[in-house]
Amino acid sequence: DRLVRAELTLTGPESWHWTDFCNRLGMAAGHVVEYADADEDAYREMMLSRGVSPYRVEQLQQMNRAFRAGLHGPVTSAVQEVLGRPARRVEDFIAEFAHLWRR
Repeated sequence: DRLVRAELTLTGPESWHWTDFCNRLGMAAGHVVEYADADEDAYREMMLSRGVSPYRVEQLQQMNRAFRAGLHGPVTSAVQEVLGRPARRVEDFIAEFAHLWRR
């Protein structure tokens, strides 16, 4: 099978910026949700204090740096290839879990 040991980039069906995600989430939750770019040192300390491994914190910080630089990756079909179904849309995720963000 060609997917065995393949290096895949898993994405949703669309590329999103955090600001767009927060706007959509806010509409579903019924209140404003704003994206705030956190200070890297403060973010690192907060994540470590919550038990996130230093390795994972560094991964998340690298991802945030890439997003900040506008390096959103291209959308791929890898989820469809692996799961045999389309990738889940952000709107569907938000709709399913919006009740968790409502006040």
